[in-house]
Amino acid sequence: MKLSKILMASTVLAAAVGFMSCTDEDDPFNLITEENSNLYTIDATNDEASIVRGYRSTNFKHAGALIKVSFSKKATGNPNGVMGLIFGLHDGAAGKDFNVIGLRDNGDYYISALKNVKDLQDNNFGAVEKTAADYEKETENPVELVKVKLNTTNNAAKTDADGYSTYIYYKDTVGAQDATTQLYAHTYEVYLLKDATDDYVADDTGKVYTDSTKATEVNLGTAVTTITYADASKDPVQYKFAPYANVYPVKENVPANYGGVTGTGSLKGSWKVQGTYKEAGVEAN
Repeated sequence: MKLSKILMASTVLAAAVGFMSCTDEDDPFNLITEENSNLYTIDATNDEASIVRGYRSTNFKHAGALIKVSFSKKATGNPNGVMGLIFGLHDGAAGKDFNVIGLRDNGDYYISALKNVKDLQDNNFGAVEKTAADYEKETENPVELVKVKLNTTNNAAKTDADGYSTYIYYKDTVGAQDATTQLYAHTYEVYLLKDATDDYVADDTGKVYTDSTKATEVNLGTAVTTITYADASKDPVQYKFAPYANVYPVKENVPANYGGVTGTGSLKGSWKVQGTYKEAGVEAN
């Protein structure tokens, strides 16, 4: 009987460990802190001789999410780094496949699709920029498809006395089935919501409302970009999303041949999850 109880306790512990290990992450510099399932923060200093990066995913999978990304201070000179969102995160054929929205603290942003990523800490995730046709053909090497170029002005940024914030909403949509491949045409729609507030919510219908009463639906306007892909699912696909950050080094720490951006070496801010579109059960990695 005692042995049975011990075995049962071990089984419960193993299940608990499996449950707790569901977060998908690559954050060796401990840039991002999960305060709770709806709030992530960063207060990081980069003492390295190059850019440092990290992401920390949700435990649950979703087909979309509404996220408020806030910088505590806006850069007055060079940007100090990136706060953004990785979404559509999953294991691909030859590495991690995902999309990334990067907001910089100087007021610009970028959006890219990436696949076959093997090392997050590599410059540009180790990915080479490709045309849409070549991106689709690549099956082994890390590649990037740029959807919104770096240095694009973030017209949806809401400024205050010190920093600024941006409300991001993305969702997966499903189109027609290809008669030859039998795959469905999926499209991620990505929005930066200029007039959003902290009362905005998203729900399992894929809609956004001005507050929790859901009395008034938000007109999302035009997507800043769309990202297409093919999948066997006739329903919106649910993958993890993750707060993502990188922090630029200070000039004094980098080698003479360093060709990247330098800043103050510090970045502070938060990610607030204000709602999600569809939610799958928690799954172990």
